[in-house]
Amino acid sequence: MKLLFGLLLAALLGAAEPACTPVCAIDEICQDATSTCQCNSTQYQNSTYNDIDPIVNCLSGKMVVSVGKCLTKKLHIDPQNTSLADTNCTGANITLLNGIFVYDITATARTAYCGNVMTINTTHVTYSNMLHIPPLKYAAGFIAGKQVEFPFSCTYLLNMKTSLDTVLKPVANTIGLSTGGNGVASTTMAAYSNPSYTTPIPQGQEDTSIGSTIYFGMTTEFEDADVFVLRVDTCYATPVPDPNSNIRVSIIKDGCPANGDVQIQVVSNGESLQVRFSIEVFIFQSTSSAYIYCSARLCLRATRQCSGCIPSSRSGSVKADTLSPSTFALGPLYFQDAIGSSSQTAVSWALLGSSLLALLSLRLM
Repeated sequence: MKLLFGLLLAALLGAAEPACTPVCAIDEICQDATSTCQCNSTQYQNSTYNDIDPIVNCLSGKMVVSVGKCLTKKLHIDPQNTSLADTNCTGANITLLNGIFVYDITATARTAYCGNVMTINTTHVTYSNMLHIPPLKYAAGFIAGKQVEFPFSCTYLLNMKTSLDTVLKPVANTIGLSTGGNGVASTTMAAYSNPSYTTPIPQGQEDTSIGSTIYFGMTTEFEDADVFVLRVDTCYATPVPDPNSNIRVSIIKDGCPANGDVQIQVVSNGESLQVRFSIEVFIFQSTSSAYIYCSARLCLRATRQCSGCIPSSRSGSVKADTLSPSTFALGPLYFQDAIGSSSQTAVSWALLGSSLLALLSLRLM
């Protein structure tokens, strides 16, 4: 008899507690009649606008701002139609965060994106924006809440990668390098004006004088440096946007500086997931532009054939383990000839000085 009573009691209690699938958030309750989750009307009954505390998540390349669904509903505001400082930037998505449902809006961490304001120093860059949440408009045509605004920001350490977002159009080229099979790793090569590789050169810049140093950096999204490292095998300059041009000067050959007549420094190549090298800027004769072409690949660290000067003949033994290279193209970049006439001001960053002009003439004879 006691067993039967216990079973009946359990059945009654089970019927009294509806089960919602999926399980409700911690600020929701499961409705009896429909077995659906609804906001708990008592949890935020004394809340005010001051209780809205957006969560800012500073991720790689993007800022995600989140506001609670049930709290904003109680305050009669509409996070589903949230916008950024540029009110054309909308599109909130609902997701579960810390046990409650929130509306997320994402801003790319890039200068001028959707009203981003950028502040930068020698080590960090900060992007600031504004979150606009409009009042909730009910079907009956009335508005009960008010528009609220919240400033937010994210600060990032300046490095070769994050600095590319600080200019609108950096001189850069992104390619997917093979990781073997069908895999690719997004890899970017860019030109910088400082040795810390944190000041990208914008497209069309003409205020850098001949004789300055240009720094080239390459970085990949592949994350495991124990498996692959990034290696540049060859680089060369041409006066025209043609990688097959016969007029060219070699910059890097077999992973090392190619020509003693050009001031080239290979800082890092085939040692990590970044490549760094620099060169002193000179000009081609009778041209105002130049282009750089570099052949790069991911190199299997286990082959021990990734760093240093490795001629093709030496790498033959590991050819089966060598991934196919891809060619990166940069240019044109233009530089100011500080001592030339006005007709010479739009000279290129072509990397070739007067000592190379003689060499080039000999090659073309």
